Amino acid sequence: MSLKEKLLTLLVKNANIKQELLEPLINDVFNEDSNQIPEPFEIGKTYYVESYTKYWHFRVLGFTKEGLLKVENLSWIAHTGRYSVGLKNYEFDEIESVDGIFYLPFQGFTLIKETPLITLKTK
Repeated sequence: MSLKEKLLTLLVKNANIKQELLEPLINDVFNEDSNQIPEPFEIGKTYYVESYTKYWHFRVLGFTKEGLLKVENLSWIAHTGRYSVGLKNYEFDEIESVDGIFYLPFQGFTLIKETPLITLKTK
């Protein structure tokens, strides 16, 4: 019996809650479908996002069952320059990009904007 099945059985038995009500909640917690991307992300699209302390740009490859976005073409936008110009024209004063695949927790993003692929230039 899997951990998910054990938890469901335990809750139904001891909490006296109907299985039909618990099952969707348990499925969301375990999120076994790694292709299920949280809104507003879509596989293959690129995004500009802000977290509490950093600005990022990346392309989404997938979503892990642990709740992480799998991304590539990851760039840290170290200096936006004029913020309104950067978001309008996708031109930023300083961008540091790294090659490879990375995993980001998406829960800390405070702003998410789908963008075209930004031409990466560093000063």
